[in-house]
Amino acid sequence: MSGGTVAFEIQADGERRAGTGTLTNSQDAQEISADVTGAETVTLTVTDGGDGSEYDHADWADLKVTC
Repeated sequence: MSGGTVAFEIQADGERRAGTGTLTNSQDAQEISADVTGAETVTLTVTDGGDGSEYDHADWADLKVTC
């Protein structure tokens, strides 16, 4: 199957702290991390990579949050 792009982003209190950029279905999983020390709210977002959501699949596999 071809197609399918996504982008992962981590925000802390509404401020972007890290992002993967656009990933395609042919790429391996990417590691993403961010220092969110002191944040009251942490938001994990996945976008459609800018080309619509057809064939998209995203997974925050093996997510770890440490304090």
